[in-house]
Amino acid sequence: MRKSGANYQGICPFHGEKTGSFNVNPARGIFHCFGCGVGGNAISFIMKIEGLSFPEAVKFLAKRVGVIIEERPRTATEKRQSDERELLYRINEQAAKFYRRLLLGDPAGEAGRRYLEQRGVDSATSEAYAIGYAADKWDSLTKHLEQQRVPLDLAEKLGLIKRREGGRYYDAFRNRLLFVIADMHGRPIGFGGRVLDDSLPKYINSPESPIYHKSEVLFGLNLAKHAMREKGNGIIVEGYFDHLALYQAGIKNVVATCGTALTTGHIKVLQRYASKVFTLFDGDSAGRKATLRSMELFLDERLSASVIELPPGTTLILF
Repeated sequence: MRKSGANYQGICPFHGEKTGSFNVNPARGIFHCFGCGVGGNAISFIMKIEGLSFPEAVKFLAKRVGVIIEERPRTATEKRQSDERELLYRINEQAAKFYRRLLLGDPAGEAGRRYLEQRGVDSATSEAYAIGYAADKWDSLTKHLEQQRVPLDLAEKLGLIKRREGGRYYDAFRNRLLFVIADMHGRPIGFGGRVLDDSLPKYINSPESPIYHKSEVLFGLNLAKHAMREKGNGIIVEGYFDHLALYQAGIKNVVATCGTALTTGHIKVLQRYASKVFTLFDGDSAGRKATLRSMELFLDERLSASVIELPPGTTLILF
């Protein structure tokens, strides 16, 4: 934004333009774009830019400026659930940082670094996705969490570790490249782990948890939401690497399902940011079936959709 008389002027974040037509009037506390016509106040701006409801936007702004919004007293159960959710977020954040450190600088992460190099993933993309690596050890993360005094029963609830019959814990992800599954604000809520060879299962994904609901989460939404809003549309792919390949190629308005079929919940999330979507699934039998199922959902939810068709029998391998 740059000063222009009593206002500030810049490029509109809600549609594509080269000449700035987005104006902010600080004295009146309003904004308006003379290009696309969108306008409002600080609350409506946050509602639109973040895809939040009115109460969520008010709380978002209040937290930013240090204003305490008094709510009805929470019950003991509500407080316990809220405190646990916050702790679960922090545990996932610790795990994401741990996996990232292993990939970037630990000798145990050499296999992951070689794999990314072979797949053509550059350092900027790796950083944007916070890609990590789980060592080929049974208790690498478990020991780290114990050292950090993390309640292991909560780490188990997140699917980061598992319990043996004898009561001891071991890592759920081993010798896998780790994709962070984030919420729309970028907070880690789960992980997708890919093998580095042809062994099966190719992917292991975090289970459902109090902070991760697969039917409502789209991978890469935190990276795509602004581009989707600006373009007015989004592209849906099936896999993490499909998403990454498009993103690295400069196509930012793309999201992926997290190892599950597209749901009504996914579409309701998409409708916050885009008025049209494109499906880009594999051209094999499974991909065609997924496309047909998604079309029924789009029709039910009245969301405009088109199909990007791949040649029969092909899969989306972009690099």
